Amino acid sequence: GKPIKLLANYFEVDIPKIDVYHYEVDIKPDKCPRRVNREVVEYMVQHFKPQIFGDRKPVYDGKKNIYTV
Repeated sequence: GKPIKLLANYFEVDIPKIDVYHYEVDIKPDKCPRRVNREVVEYMVQHFKPQIFGDRKPVYDGKKNIYTV
């Protein structure tokens, strides 16, 4: 490959020992736009949050992953 100059911005982060939960999301059809995926997940969270996530706030990447702590 061709060498390139790369400037990276990074910093150290101290993360407390906590449990991180990962949920895999599978929305059909596969080719839904992210906007539609987010609407589906938002609806699910609004209606089922207490049963699924309790007091944890889910974070969704718009495709296949939801995380909570």
